[in-house]
Amino acid sequence: MAEFLNWASGGTDYKPGVVSPTPDQLDYLIGQATGGVGRELMKVEQTVSSQVTGEELPPYKVPGLGRFYGDIKAGASESNRFYENVTRVNKHENEVRGRAMDGKDMGDYFERYPEAGLIGYGNQVERSVQQLVRAKREALKRGDKQTVQELQAAITETMKGFNAAVRESRSVIGQ
Repeated sequence: MAEFLNWASGGTDYKPGVVSPTPDQLDYLIGQATGGVGRELMKVEQTVSSQVTGEELPPYKVPGLGRFYGDIKAGASESNRFYENVTRVNKHENEVRGRAMDGKDMGDYFERYPEAGLIGYGNQVERSVQQLVRAKREALKRGDKQTVQELQAAITETMKGFNAAVRESRSVIGQ
């Protein structure tokens, strides 16, 4: 559904459309509209789907038990942190580009915001994750569970690496 809304509002595999919610945002909205029963039914559907496709099912999406269990090391939490970090670094990239276009000094900016030094790395990692996600979609279409699981693990590890780099850069000045 998220892919359809993105495509229908002018988005592509490479840029978001006017309406481009994440699957988790859609789950939240549907859950709010349908209440507890709807949320549990969605969890049942996601559990069955993950068994068929081989995709990772975060513990919080297990029907009945999900509300009592969570894992901050799970792929879903790494993914959320990754996209927050990418957004943060992209904002720095916009600032740096603007300063460069106006001929302003950037030395103080990189001292104040060491994570801005991760712009190139962040762009590279974001492209890598996009490629892995596309490969995972293809493996899902083929029904290749083993490859789906391997690609999901690679996506999570790539995200963890970037998250660690951002965490380390932010610890330099205690942000």
